[in-house]
Amino acid sequence: MAEWLCSGLQSRLRRFDSGFSLQNKETLLSLKMKISIITTFFNAEKHILDCLLSVQKIPDHINYEHILVNDGSDDGSVEIASKNLSSHQKIIGQDRIGRGNALNHGIQNAIGDFICILDSDDLINHKWIEYFATSLPKEYLNEYELAVFYSNSFVSNNDLIKQNSDVPKQNILDSDLSYLNSKLLLFYNPIPHLGAMIKKSALAKVKNYSTNRDSQFDWDLWLRFSAHNMKFLKVNIFSGIKRVHENQYYEHGNHLLYALKGIKLQLHHSFVHSKLLLIPVAIFSIIRFFWALFPKKVRISHKSS
Repeated sequence: MAEWLCSGLQSRLRRFDSGFSLQNKETLLSLKMKISIITTFFNAEKHILDCLLSVQKIPDHINYEHILVNDGSDDGSVEIASKNLSSHQKIIGQDRIGRGNALNHGIQNAIGDFICILDSDDLINHKWIEYFATSLPKEYLNEYELAVFYSNSFVSNNDLIKQNSDVPKQNILDSDLSYLNSKLLLFYNPIPHLGAMIKKSALAKVKNYSTNRDSQFDWDLWLRFSAHNMKFLKVNIFSGIKRVHENQYYEHGNHLLYALKGIKLQLHHSFVHSKLLLIPVAIFSIIRFFWALFPKKVRISHKSS
Protein backbone atom coordinates (compact mmCIF):
# COMPACT_ATOMS: atom_id res chain seq x y z
CA MET A 1 0.00 0.00 0.00
CA ALA A 2 2.79 2.41 0.98
CA GLU A 3 4.73 1.56 -2.17
CA TRP A 4 1.62 2.25 -4.28
CA LEU A 5 1.12 5.65 -2.63
CA CYS A 6 4.79 6.61 -3.13
CA SER A 7 4.66 5.51 -6.75
CA GLY A 8 1.53 7.57 -7.36
CA LEU A 9 3.01 10.64 -5.69
CA GLN A 10 6.22 10.41 -7.74
CA SER A 11 4.14 10.08 -10.91
CA ARG A 12 2.16 13.23 -10.07
CA LEU A 13 5.35 15.14 -9.27
CA ARG A 14 6.88 14.13 -12.62
CA ARG A 15 3.77 15.31 -14.48
CA PHE A 16 3.81 18.59 -12.55
CA ASP A 17 7.52 19.09 -13.24
CA SER A 18 7.20 18.34 -16.96
CA GLY A 19 4.40 20.89 -17.26
CA PHE A 20 6.29 23.54 -15.36
CA SER A 21 8.14 25.84 -17.78
CA LEU A 22 11.82 26.60 -17.45
CA GLN A 23 10.96 30.30 -17.20
CA ASN A 24 8.72 29.63 -14.20
CA LYS A 25 11.44 27.57 -12.55
CA GLU A 26 13.93 30.38 -13.01
CA THR A 27 11.41 32.85 -11.60
CA LEU A 28 11.00 30.71 -8.49
CA LEU A 29 14.77 30.53 -8.08
CA SER A 30 15.07 34.29 -8.41
CA LEU A 31 12.35 34.85 -5.83
CA LYS A 32 14.29 32.68 -3.37
CA MET A 33 17.27 34.97 -3.88
CA LYS A 34 17.07 37.69 -1.25
CA ILE A 35 18.06 41.34 -1.61
CA SER A 36 19.10 43.37 1.43
CA ILE A 37 18.69 47.11 0.94
CA ILE A 38 20.80 49.02 3.46
CA THR A 39 20.24 52.66 4.40
CA THR A 40 22.43 54.39 6.96
CA PHE A 41 21.09 57.67 8.33
CA PHE A 42 22.17 60.51 10.57
CA ASN A 43 19.73 63.37 11.20
CA ALA A 44 17.80 62.69 8.00
CA GLU A 45 14.35 63.85 9.11
CA LYS A 46 13.87 65.99 5.99
CA HIS A 47 14.23 63.16 3.51
CA ILE A 48 13.99 59.73 5.15
CA LEU A 49 10.23 59.35 4.60
CA ASP A 50 10.63 59.75 0.83
CA CYS A 51 13.32 57.07 0.95
CA LEU A 52 11.10 54.67 2.91
CA LEU A 53 8.12 55.17 0.64
CA SER A 54 10.18 54.58 -2.51
CA VAL A 55 11.26 51.18 -1.15
CA GLN A 56 7.69 50.31 -0.22
CA LYS A 57 6.76 50.45 -3.91
CA ILE A 58 8.73 47.22 -4.44
CA PRO A 59 6.15 44.43 -5.05
CA ASP A 60 5.59 42.12 -2.09
CA HIS A 61 6.45 39.01 -4.10
CA ILE A 62 10.07 40.21 -4.33
CA ASN A 63 12.16 38.65 -1.58
CA TYR A 64 13.83 41.64 0.05
CA GLU A 65 14.51 43.39 3.33
CA HIS A 66 15.27 47.04 4.05
CA ILE A 67 17.66 47.60 6.95
CA LEU A 68 17.91 51.16 8.25
CA VAL A 69 21.01 51.77 10.35
CA ASN A 70 20.66 54.69 12.75
CA ASP A 71 24.09 56.31 12.96
CA GLY A 72 23.42 58.31 16.13
CA SER A 73 20.61 60.60 14.94
CA ASP A 74 19.40 63.16 17.47
CA ASP A 75 16.64 64.73 15.38
CA GLY A 76 13.26 63.26 14.43
CA SER A 77 14.61 60.70 11.95
CA VAL A 78 14.04 57.62 14.10
CA GLU A 79 10.52 58.66 15.08
CA ILE A 80 9.51 59.39 11.48
CA ALA A 81 10.97 56.11 10.23
CA SER A 82 9.48 54.04 13.08
CA LYS A 83 5.97 55.28 12.32
CA ASN A 84 6.22 54.44 8.61
CA LEU A 85 7.91 51.04 8.46
CA SER A 86 6.53 48.20 6.35
CA SER A 87 6.91 44.52 7.20
CA HIS A 88 10.05 44.45 5.03
CA GLN A 89 11.75 47.28 6.93
CA LYS A 90 13.48 47.50 10.31
CA ILE A 91 15.73 49.91 12.21
CA ILE A 92 18.93 48.86 13.95
CA GLY A 93 21.70 50.79 15.70
CA GLN A 94 21.64 53.91 17.84
CA ASP A 95 25.21 55.09 18.43
CA ARG A 96 27.27 57.42 16.25
CA ILE A 97 29.78 55.04 14.67
CA GLY A 98 30.47 56.67 11.29
CA ARG A 99 29.47 55.84 7.73
CA GLY A 100 31.88 52.94 7.15
CA ASN A 101 31.05 51.18 10.40
CA ALA A 102 27.32 51.82 9.91
CA LEU A 103 27.41 50.26 6.43
CA ASN A 104 29.28 47.23 7.76
CA HIS A 105 26.85 46.91 10.67
CA GLY A 106 24.02 46.74 8.16
CA ILE A 107 25.85 44.14 6.07
CA GLN A 108 26.55 42.00 9.14
CA ASN A 109 22.84 41.99 9.98
CA ALA A 110 21.73 41.36 6.40
CA ILE A 111 20.56 37.92 5.29
CA GLY A 112 20.39 38.71 1.58
CA ASP A 113 22.54 37.26 -1.20
CA PHE A 114 22.91 40.77 -2.61
CA ILE A 115 23.47 44.06 -0.83
CA CYS A 116 21.89 47.21 -2.26
CA ILE A 117 23.00 50.57 -0.82
CA LEU A 118 20.42 53.36 -0.66
CA ASP A 119 21.23 56.70 0.97
CA SER A 120 18.56 58.16 3.25
CA ASP A 121 18.08 61.18 0.98
CA ASP A 122 17.71 59.17 -2.24
CA LEU A 123 14.85 57.22 -3.83
CA ILE A 124 15.09 53.72 -5.26
CA ASN A 125 13.39 52.77 -8.53
CA HIS A 126 11.27 49.75 -7.58
CA LYS A 127 11.28 48.64 -11.22
CA TRP A 128 15.06 48.21 -11.08
CA ILE A 129 14.73 45.95 -8.03
CA GLU A 130 11.98 43.92 -9.68
CA TYR A 131 13.96 43.55 -12.91
CA PHE A 132 17.06 42.42 -11.05
CA ALA A 133 15.15 39.88 -8.96
CA THR A 134 13.02 38.35 -11.72
CA SER A 135 14.35 39.15 -15.20
CA LEU A 136 18.14 39.48 -15.19
CA PRO A 137 19.60 36.49 -17.08
CA LYS A 138 20.67 33.95 -14.49
CA GLU A 139 24.04 33.26 -16.09
CA TYR A 140 25.16 36.68 -14.86
CA LEU A 141 24.02 35.97 -11.32
CA ASN A 142 25.98 32.73 -11.35
CA GLU A 143 29.18 34.23 -12.76
CA TYR A 144 31.72 33.78 -9.98
CA GLU A 145 33.86 36.88 -10.62
CA LEU A 146 30.93 39.24 -11.23
CA ALA A 147 30.62 41.28 -8.04
CA VAL A 148 28.59 44.41 -8.86
CA PHE A 149 25.49 45.06 -10.97
CA TYR A 150 24.77 48.73 -11.48
CA SER A 151 22.79 51.18 -13.59
CA ASN A 152 22.24 54.88 -14.15
CA SER A 153 20.60 57.22 -11.68
CA PHE A 154 18.72 60.48 -12.07
CA VAL A 155 20.28 63.50 -10.39
CA SER A 156 17.55 65.77 -9.09
CA ASN A 157 16.69 68.37 -6.48
CA ASN A 158 13.94 68.55 -3.87
CA ASP A 159 11.45 70.40 -6.06
CA LEU A 160 11.64 67.95 -8.98
CA ILE A 161 11.40 64.97 -6.63
CA LYS A 162 8.20 66.36 -5.10
CA GLN A 163 6.70 66.76 -8.57
CA ASN A 164 7.45 63.23 -9.75
CA SER A 165 9.39 60.53 -7.94
CA ASP A 166 8.56 57.76 -10.39
CA VAL A 167 10.68 56.48 -13.29
CA PRO A 168 9.19 55.37 -16.63
CA LYS A 169 9.11 51.65 -17.39
CA GLN A 170 11.84 50.35 -19.65
CA ASN A 171 12.23 47.11 -21.55
CA ILE A 172 15.76 45.78 -21.15
CA LEU A 173 17.43 44.03 -24.08
CA ASP A 174 20.50 41.79 -24.02
CA SER A 175 22.37 44.60 -25.78
CA ASP A 176 21.69 46.81 -22.75
CA LEU A 177 24.01 44.70 -20.58
CA SER A 178 27.71 45.53 -20.72
CA TYR A 179 30.82 44.86 -18.65
CA LEU A 180 32.81 47.78 -17.33
CA ASN A 181 36.48 48.10 -18.21
CA SER A 182 37.72 48.19 -14.62
CA LYS A 183 40.78 50.27 -15.55
CA LEU A 184 38.41 53.23 -15.91
CA LEU A 185 37.98 53.15 -12.13
CA LEU A 186 41.50 54.52 -11.76
CA PHE A 187 40.46 57.68 -13.61
CA TYR A 188 37.01 58.33 -12.17
CA ASN A 189 34.07 56.57 -10.54
CA PRO A 190 31.54 55.64 -13.25
CA ILE A 191 29.41 53.49 -10.92
CA PRO A 192 26.60 55.24 -9.01
CA HIS A 193 26.32 53.54 -5.64
CA LEU A 194 22.58 54.26 -5.62
CA GLY A 195 20.91 50.91 -6.25
CA ALA A 196 24.14 49.05 -7.05
CA MET A 197 23.68 45.33 -6.35
CA ILE A 198 26.72 43.89 -4.62
CA LYS A 199 27.27 40.20 -4.01
CA LYS A 200 27.57 39.66 -0.28
CA SER A 201 30.16 36.96 -0.90
CA ALA A 202 32.30 39.50 -2.80
CA LEU A 203 32.07 41.94 0.10
CA ALA A 204 33.32 39.23 2.44
CA LYS A 205 36.42 38.73 0.28
CA VAL A 206 37.49 42.37 0.74
CA LYS A 207 36.24 42.60 4.35
CA ASN A 208 33.36 44.94 3.51
CA TYR A 209 33.65 48.74 3.48
CA SER A 210 36.72 50.58 4.73
CA THR A 211 36.39 52.08 8.20
CA ASN A 212 39.46 54.28 7.72
CA ARG A 213 37.76 56.75 5.37
CA ASP A 214 35.32 59.61 5.82
CA SER A 215 34.18 59.86 2.18
CA GLN A 216 34.12 58.05 -1.19
CA PHE A 217 33.49 54.67 0.39
CA ASP A 218 31.98 53.24 -2.78
CA TRP A 219 34.86 54.25 -5.08
CA ASP A 220 37.34 52.71 -2.66
CA LEU A 221 35.25 49.51 -2.60
CA TRP A 222 35.10 49.28 -6.41
CA LEU A 223 38.87 49.74 -6.64
CA ARG A 224 39.47 46.98 -4.10
CA PHE A 225 37.10 44.70 -6.03
CA SER A 226 39.05 45.48 -9.20
CA ALA A 227 42.33 44.64 -7.46
CA HIS A 228 40.84 41.17 -6.82
CA ASN A 229 39.94 40.84 -10.53
CA MET A 230 36.22 41.07 -9.88
CA LYS A 231 33.85 42.29 -12.60
CA PHE A 232 31.14 44.95 -12.92
CA LEU A 233 28.04 44.70 -15.10
CA LYS A 234 26.05 47.72 -16.24
CA VAL A 235 22.31 47.41 -16.93
CA ASN A 236 20.71 50.15 -18.98
CA ILE A 237 17.91 51.08 -16.60
CA PHE A 238 17.53 53.80 -13.98
CA SER A 239 18.25 52.61 -10.46
CA GLY A 240 16.68 55.62 -8.75
CA ILE A 241 16.85 59.32 -8.02
CA LYS A 242 19.92 60.92 -6.48
CA ARG A 243 18.91 63.94 -4.47
CA VAL A 244 21.29 66.91 -4.58
CA HIS A 245 21.01 69.31 -1.65
CA GLU A 246 23.13 71.68 0.40
CA ASN A 247 23.71 69.34 3.36
CA GLN A 248 25.55 66.61 1.50
CA TYR A 249 29.08 65.93 2.67
CA TYR A 250 30.85 66.88 -0.53
CA GLU A 251 28.98 70.19 -0.77
CA HIS A 252 28.42 71.05 2.87
CA GLY A 253 32.14 70.65 3.59
CA ASN A 254 35.14 71.68 1.55
CA HIS A 255 34.54 70.35 -1.95
CA LEU A 256 38.16 70.91 -2.86
CA LEU A 257 39.27 68.76 0.07
CA TYR A 258 36.81 66.10 -1.07
CA ALA A 259 38.36 66.15 -4.53
CA LEU A 260 41.90 65.92 -3.10
CA LYS A 261 40.95 62.84 -1.10
CA GLY A 262 39.63 61.25 -4.28
CA ILE A 263 42.85 62.09 -6.13
CA LYS A 264 44.87 60.50 -3.34
CA LEU A 265 42.71 57.39 -3.58
CA GLN A 266 43.13 56.95 -7.33
CA LEU A 267 46.87 57.66 -7.28
CA HIS A 268 47.38 55.15 -4.47
CA HIS A 269 45.55 52.35 -6.27
CA SER A 270 47.29 53.17 -9.53
CA PHE A 271 50.72 53.05 -7.87
CA VAL A 272 49.99 49.77 -6.07
CA HIS A 273 48.07 47.89 -8.76
CA SER A 274 48.72 49.51 -12.15
CA LYS A 275 51.96 51.48 -12.33
CA LEU A 276 51.80 51.65 -16.13
CA LEU A 277 48.77 53.90 -15.82
CA LEU A 278 50.21 56.13 -13.10
CA ILE A 279 51.19 59.00 -15.42
CA PRO A 280 47.86 59.25 -17.31
CA VAL A 281 46.00 58.89 -13.99
CA ALA A 282 48.10 61.72 -12.56
CA ILE A 283 47.27 63.93 -15.56
CA PHE A 284 43.58 63.15 -15.19
CA SER A 285 43.83 63.94 -11.48
CA ILE A 286 45.16 67.40 -12.24
CA ILE A 287 42.18 68.02 -14.53
CA ARG A 288 39.87 66.78 -11.77
CA PHE A 289 41.47 69.19 -9.31
CA PHE A 290 40.78 72.21 -11.53
CA TRP A 291 37.24 70.95 -12.23
CA ALA A 292 36.62 70.98 -8.47
CA LEU A 293 37.31 74.74 -8.50
CA PHE A 294 34.20 75.38 -10.60
CA PRO A 295 31.02 76.45 -8.74
CA LYS A 296 28.47 73.80 -7.77
CA LYS A 297 25.84 74.79 -10.35
CA VAL A 298 28.34 74.21 -13.18
CA ARG A 299 29.53 70.84 -11.87
CA ILE A 300 26.06 69.50 -11.14
CA SER A 301 24.66 70.56 -14.51
CA HIS A 302 27.28 68.38 -16.18
CA LYS A 303 26.91 65.41 -13.83
CA SER A 304 26.03 62.33 -15.85
CA SER A 305 25.47 59.67 -13.20
